[in-house]
Amino acid sequence: MLFVKLLAAELERRRSRNSRYSLRAFARDLRTNHATLSQWLRGRRQLSRLRMRAIGKRIGLSSETIERCCNERCKAAVFDAIRLHPTCVGSRQLARRLGIKTDEINIALHQLLVARRLQMSTFRRWIAMEKTDG
Repeated sequence: MLFVKLLAAELERRRSRNSRYSLRAFARDLRTNHATLSQWLRGRRQLSRLRMRAIGKRIGLSSETIERCCNERCKAAVFDAIRLHPTCVGSRQLARRLGIKTDEINIALHQLLVARRLQMSTFRRWIAMEKTDG
């Protein structure tokens, strides 16, 4: 489950207990700006790993859940970058482009290869495999 979905679920949980609980109140409780929170929830802005950890702790997520969400975000970013630009993409180049550490990029690439979401067709060309439900 993506971190943003967990955040939205927590907001809804708090709203169910208090019908007057607002996005601004939620942002205040998370110690962040309400406009930034809104952008995260709408998918217009990405959360950094550091921010995910801080907010995850504030809403009571376990360390394992937070790390799983961070890894999923990294894998999704790598997959999308390769899907959009399949040629000549190396770990360092991806790290610079995405603002993610090279080690995290390498782990994400490995996990995507093992899960058969990526294939390397030639030395400098990747193939992003779309998910198949079956």
